Amino acid sequence: MGEFKLPIGYKFEEIFVPESIAEDELKLFELAMSTGSDSILLRFAINNRPCRLLLRKRADHVICWGELIGDTKTSALNEMSKMTGQMQELLNKISSQNKKFEEELETAAFLQRRFLPDSLPYENIETAWKFIPCDELGGDFFNTFVISEEKIGAYFFDVSGHGVAPAMFGVAAVQTLQQLVGFQKDSKKSEVSMRSILAELEEEFPIERFNLYFTLVYLEIDLTSRKMKWVNAGHPFPILQRRGDKPSFLKGAGPFIGMDQSDLVPEEEIYLKA
Repeated sequence: MGEFKLPIGYKFEEIFVPESIAEDELKLFELAMSTGSDSILLRFAINNRPCRLLLRKRADHVICWGELIGDTKTSALNEMSKMTGQMQELLNKISSQNKKFEEELETAAFLQRRFLPDSLPYENIETAWKFIPCDELGGDFFNTFVISEEKIGAYFFDVSGHGVAPAMFGVAAVQTLQQLVGFQKDSKKSEVSMRSILAELEEEFPIERFNLYFTLVYLEIDLTSRKMKWVNAGHPFPILQRRGDKPSFLKGAGPFIGMDQSDLVPEEEIYLKA
């Protein structure tokens, strides 16, 4: 029999027959006559093998052309069931990974909050702060601390990026900084210079090692002379508010930490009023 070609413009109706129809007799004539289309394309399975059948209605009979389009392994019904299972498995995996990621965020956020400031043990000095991350977790850290009986210090820094990696990078940087400055009241402990602090941080956290960098303001205040010294490695300028005066920027800054250019960061100083 030659190839059957329908004239252009004929309307086709495509019907998917349930697999259970294979158990019963498929009455093509009744099926074809019950539709409003002249031509019908059926897709169904016989003995779990996908079939395709084209029905062409006549006045009192039906002409049909049929073919098998696969074996039991390639059954459209089997493939659909398999794809549904794979999609459900993928959704379960995504849900599990999302839950794990949320737990990691909570852990990292807890560690980040551990480094927020405590009250300083001086009656004539007060500290206040408000911490509002742009995202759930970021690379922002700051603290105030005691260097000796006559000196206090503070730092503010921000790691590039957002998420778990910058937060964990920040925790490591904070711990390194705290080890460098001592964080204790022992006045006999030899103090390290700001220049050496920057150099140590540059050596520990080069940008090519972690693909991250951070900006830093580190300052020290001598409580006896009221002299404040600071270094600014790429961070926004701190603001000084004197009583009765307008706020002013504490200018003077150099490259951020990670560029191995700490020698370009200037050391600034100013005397604070009572």
